[in-house]
Amino acid sequence: MADVEGGAPTVPQTTSMALWIGQLTRVWSSFSDRVRRFVSSPPQVFTLSGCITIEQGANRNGFLDVTQNAYPHTGRHNSTEEALGNLKPCTQGERVIVGHGRPGMILTSNGDQVGNVGERITITTDLSGLKGVGTLRLVSCNTAEGAVGEQFLKKIAAAIEGTVIASTGLVHYGIPSKGQEGLYLDSNARWRSATFKREPDPYEPVPPFRSDSVAVLRLRNGEGIISIEASQVELIQLIPAGEQEKLTTLTWHGDRAEQVLRFLDLGNEQYPGPPAAIVTGTITLTFKPGSALQRPRSLLVYNDQILMDLEYNDVYYKANVADLRTVPALR
Repeated sequence: MADVEGGAPTVPQTTSMALWIGQLTRVWSSFSDRVRRFVSSPPQVFTLSGCITIEQGANRNGFLDVTQNAYPHTGRHNSTEEALGNLKPCTQGERVIVGHGRPGMILTSNGDQVGNVGERITITTDLSGLKGVGTLRLVSCNTAEGAVGEQFLKKIAAAIEGTVIASTGLVHYGIPSKGQEGLYLDSNARWRSATFKREPDPYEPVPPFRSDSVAVLRLRNGEGIISIEASQVELIQLIPAGEQEKLTTLTWHGDRAEQVLRFLDLGNEQYPGPPAAIVTGTITLTFKPGSALQRPRSLLVYNDQILMDLEYNDVYYKANVADLRTVPALR
């Protein structure tokens, strides 16, 4: 065995380095695959078929309106009872319910706002009237996400003694001006299913969005875009809404406001259409005197993941509001 100065053998060093490089390569390859799958992959377009019923109520972001216009010869409902009633006479194909949702829930009335028990389908809803229908597809945001979504799928599949399918992530209707038209699953979402004889598919959590730095906000202003330095944000306030309205309103000033922007991707107007999600709060930004934008700007929060500019309801940004509430340094 050849030795280097000091008597240390060269072979173990080379082997150790090779192993280290190999391990680093595998880690990078795995990371790159996840990035490509969760970030770079395009949204997945899909169409509705079978026996379809769509919630009739109008909503602020227009998801229900555009979906109704795209499928004019389908059923309409304003309650769970009406939705189930529309599906019972069907004799073939999937049974499809379209509405706004979150993990373990799809609304059947009241647009993107959670209403009373008769206006939503949850784990406690009696769906025995659909027993034997075959396959039930729920078109809404995040309904099959996580452990809550898993229990929901199991319960519904057992109730109908059939197959239930729902999305693990966001569902939206594409805006033609942004190069899309039709219904889409977000790039990191998939259809998750269960039957009364089979457990739900495994669920792989999606890495939450977070930016390392947000130097500039790019906000719609009239017909153009206005750029504002993050340091010009004086105050950010998060006001919970809907089922989260009992949570504490959070307010951040100065340097902390800049830190909060790492959870709100306001530098990129990148989400391409209205989501079938539920309103979970409002975020308001107040700017320092002398900044390019003087009046506050408010954004509606959907499922803690998407922001809609309330001045321009076709402008959406990605967000990570759930984690924003739990970061100790920001409390």
